[in-house]
Amino acid sequence: MLKFLLLALLLVWLFYSPALRRHGGRSSPDSRTTAKRPLSSQRDGETMMVACDHCGIHVPEDEALKAVIGDRTCHYCCEAHRRAGPSRART
Repeated sequence: MLKFLLLALLLVWLFYSPALRRHGGRSSPDSRTTAKRPLSSQRDGETMMVACDHCGIHVPEDEALKAVIGDRTCHYCCEAHRRAGPSRART
């Protein structure tokens, strides 16, 4: 009976030990309330979409080509549209 109890304790330790190491151990309530939030309101796994300033097609922000025109950052879907600049209808 004692060996089954020890085996059960070993299994519990094997399952919880990696989980505690992965999450950095248990955190105090203070560390949870002072944790920094990301600047954007995106959730993990979500991609922010931006409209091409030339044709209006939406592309993921991290794949969009960017150009600064004056004080404004413009996003483009391809190099040809970046070279052409913003569409007159879209500005």
